[in-house]
Amino acid sequence: MPRSNRFGLIRGGRAAKYAIADGAETKIDWSKVESDFRAGETEAIEVVAALISNFLRSKRLPVEDVEDLMMDTLVALEKSRDTSIRNFGGYAYTVARRKFVDWCRRRVDVEFINAIDDQYAPTQIDAETIATLEGHLGRLPAQHRRAIEYRYLAGKSEEETANALGVATSTVRKFLALAKAELFDRMVR
Repeated sequence: MPRSNRFGLIRGGRAAKYAIADGAETKIDWSKVESDFRAGETEAIEVVAALISNFLRSKRLPVEDVEDLMMDTLVALEKSRDTSIRNFGGYAYTVARRKFVDWCRRRVDVEFINAIDDQYAPTQIDAETIATLEGHLGRLPAQHRRAIEYRYLAGKSEEETANALGVATSTVRKFLALAKAELFDRMVR
């Protein structure tokens, strides 16, 4: 019966070439996996891909995200070709984990921005509120204030605002969401 090591790789099949006996336990010879991976051997690439894929699937990600993150991890491992690595299996796991954490951060940013936009969307603004808002605008961080000014006061699109600020469109969305949240908090106090 196939058994798996702590990374979730199935012993036997594609990993059999890299199996070594260690007493009653079978382990993966990661130095051989690394050298074959660096040489571009299909079996080694499949073993590393299985490691990454099993780890990411354990996080219950959508299949398309597992595939994207697996490819990102494989590319990062390939780019580290000149780096001396003591434990290739541990290194591959660490790279995959970091890619997963970055994915989570991006997802949280998008959910946060959507929640802020939905929660703090203005309905109508009177003259007194506008005067109060102008006072609070001056206290915002410079980039957040400029994003608000370009987008809402000058009527520019997100792309035009991004070009004017010299940042990505997603960064403009984040600046706007943070600025709106801060303005809302100041207005409520």
